[in-house]
Amino acid sequence: MYETRDVAVAKLLASLPAPHEINGILIHSPRAGNVVNRCLERTSRPFGGIIYCISDAAAAPFEGKQGMDIRVAARPDEASMLALIGSP
Repeated sequence: MYETRDVAVAKLLASLPAPHEINGILIHSPRAGNVVNRCLERTSRPFGGIIYCISDAAAAPFEGKQGMDIRVAARPDEASMLALIGSP
């Protein structure tokens, strides 16, 4: 069980490493995709890693983003999403 809470993007960015230092991001929901997309839009250096999404809906916030490697799981489950990490 978990609880989600809204956090200001600036506060979230202050607690994370710089996006260019991150190799991959896991996106489990469209809501999470929207939050991560807003964070990446506010950084000065582009994100060069991979965004692993559990579904097309979770990947939707990144549509049209140039230079991003967006990968979507074959099925909308954790095992399929994690299998993306080991694939080229």
